[in-house]
Amino acid sequence: MSVYTKFAIIGAGGVGGTVADELLKKGEAVSVTILTRDESKPELQAFKARGATLVQVSYDDQDAVKKALTGSEVAVSTVSPFHMDVQKAVVPAAKAAGIQLFVPAEYGVRVTEGPNVAKKEVQDLLSQHDLPFVVFYTGLFAEFLPHFLGYHYDEGYMTVVGKGETAFSITSRTDAGRFVAHVLSTAPKSALEGAKLAFEAERLSPLQIRDLVETKLNKKIELCYVDLEENKKKLQHGLRGLPHDHLRGGPRRGRHGAGGGGHDRQVLPGLEPGQVRVLHCVSEWIKQKRSHQVRTGPMYSTSL
Repeated sequence: MSVYTKFAIIGAGGVGGTVADELLKKGEAVSVTILTRDESKPELQAFKARGATLVQVSYDDQDAVKKALTGSEVAVSTVSPFHMDVQKAVVPAAKAAGIQLFVPAEYGVRVTEGPNVAKKEVQDLLSQHDLPFVVFYTGLFAEFLPHFLGYHYDEGYMTVVGKGETAFSITSRTDAGRFVAHVLSTAPKSALEGAKLAFEAERLSPLQIRDLVETKLNKKIELCYVDLEENKKKLQHGLRGLPHDHLRGGPRRGRHGAGGGGHDRQVLPGLEPGQVRVLHCVSEWIKQKRSHQVRTGPMYSTSL
């Protein structure tokens, strides 16, 4: 069975950091190159000490990116969701560098409208360049729930669209990174090209999350209900609303989302995704917020 062994990671914070960590655990069986805007970061130097090659590049410099990617088989993009357009310059450089498989920075839900339109544009660009790719759908990141959905645990309330009874997929960024690294380094090459792999570590409704938080924090969490139809109108008119579309379904384990990648056990040999530690994420959010370390944008990764 032929598997990939030469990896380039574009950005190594959050999911990318876990992907790098997991791949480096394989030692000399794989090679890991990390493309970054700032190679002096302590966390990246730690990866270098374990055998990773660091390359400082500007992502819009296609020649520099091509040079950095040359020699790798798989390019794993883990850029921030706030900088998805960066990939549009990386894709042609990856094709020119001879990359065999590209992993776009999806790691979320299948919705491609609104703020996620750049994800579809990147997939279309990959197809235009005839560059094989695999997409990972992980559901919402547990660490992002307070910021993304208006769950204000510390203040004692959660904003809920509709009745709050619809369960949705949740995964920690650490679990997502472990999953991606495992699949890319163990699944047959032929099973990955064109695959769209969906998985979740947990599936909870807002009401269930409220109950868990109340138990963990030993405090009452009030629910502030938002009318579903009114929220839809806000989103349609470009006004601030909650992303209810992301909560309509989402990925499930198993054959859902396997795409052209074959049976889930063929693509995911030997891995049983661990249940996300939602309560741990709640505790970490409270701690980080109280110490003023949380900022708008990508947040921390939790440890499993």
